[in-house]
Amino acid sequence: MAKHMTWTLQAQILLVAHDSSPPSDDEWQAWLREFERCAPSAQAMLVYSTGGGPTSSQRKELLAVIARLDRVPRVVIVTSSNLMRGLATAVGWFLAAERRPTMFAVDEMAKALEFLKVEPAARPAIKAELARLAASLTFVTKAAV
Repeated sequence: MAKHMTWTLQAQILLVAHDSSPPSDDEWQAWLREFERCAPSAQAMLVYSTGGGPTSSQRKELLAVIARLDRVPRVVIVTSSNLMRGLATAVGWFLAAERRPTMFAVDEMAKALEFLKVEPAARPAIKAELARLAASLTFVTKAAV
């Protein structure tokens, strides 16, 4: 089975990588369970995408999970994909301002980490882990993480 997204929790930051395709429903359900489990205590969430993201039905499921949570970590999406930017904007329409993701271009990773208040000493390890996650996906273009 193709793998289009992967994630881990490192230094209280949820790291998520998407390739250029939407995740399978099985991948998405596993991610939602992990997100719901980790979100209340995570410091932040950093999503890196080469263009893939959730389908319409998956976005609805995500909104339902977010609605159940008392606390959602600060979320940053790093991508150069106009499609992914549009998907994130569409999700944001249904969220309170403090729960909306913030977008950064791939070449703005340093700004994204600063926005998330990641300690400077932890940034190289976060970037390395995100690159490892992205490289593990099925249809990855060259990651610029």
